[in-house]
Amino acid sequence: MHAPLDRLVELAGVKFRGGEVVAEFSTLVDPGSPIAPEATAIHGIDDAAVRGAPKASDALAKFVEFCGAAPLAAHNAPFDAGVLGGEMARTRLEPPGNRILDTRLLAKALLQADSYSLVNLVKQLGLPAGTHHRALADAHHVFHLLRRLIGLLGEPDRVPFGEVLRRKAPIAFGDYLPKRPSLGDDLRPLGPAISSGDPVTIDYAIDGSKRASLQVTPRLLFERDGVAYMEALCHLSGRVKTYRLDRIRGLRAEAGQGLLFG
Repeated sequence: MHAPLDRLVELAGVKFRGGEVVAEFSTLVDPGSPIAPEATAIHGIDDAAVRGAPKASDALAKFVEFCGAAPLAAHNAPFDAGVLGGEMARTRLEPPGNRILDTRLLAKALLQADSYSLVNLVKQLGLPAGTHHRALADAHHVFHLLRRLIGLLGEPDRVPFGEVLRRKAPIAFGDYLPKRPSLGDDLRPLGPAISSGDPVTIDYAIDGSKRASLQVTPRLLFERDGVAYMEALCHLSGRVKTYRLDRIRGLRAEAGQGLLFG
């Protein structure tokens, strides 16, 4: 309905030692809600492709185990960290402490390019060609790009990755968890409902004076661009949707609390 947080549909990574990939991780992920057509147009993954795939909680747990304590690299790392941070908040997974190097920022610091997209840098630098916008393929592209960029600082397989991280201000997953909004007294029951998994009924302003009484199970509260939202399972449609908190005109918890009006 409004500004949903991005959902994870595929997750992959490669481990490397020196100039050699020594392990791979790759899985499709069932996001628990329909994949937007505009997203499918980019990566080609549709609802049929993820049917039967692991849920985000299981995929993330295995990915965190795969990564261990190793430092990570990603292209446009804040976007990836934001997607994974949102999923970690949904599943209440404690964000790991791995540091993440942004190869896009590293490229901007070390070379001139018309565009710093991963697709363009692979082409401009003559790196191994291949599929783009799929998780495992892009992980390999990042590996080759990182080696080339580190090579600009010295021999690519001799410059310690940890040294590059110290010099290039890495980020962390914990920095990109969704910001939780503060709740007034009228919406405070949403917090316990998220913890318990209990449904609530909301009186929701859809458009102008039009309202709807909706039974939902709250999943996550977050703030984006100064607006507070609730992500919840809509019982009528059976889908996870996003609702603006400032459009909730009333709230009834299933435990029998009265209807509260804002």
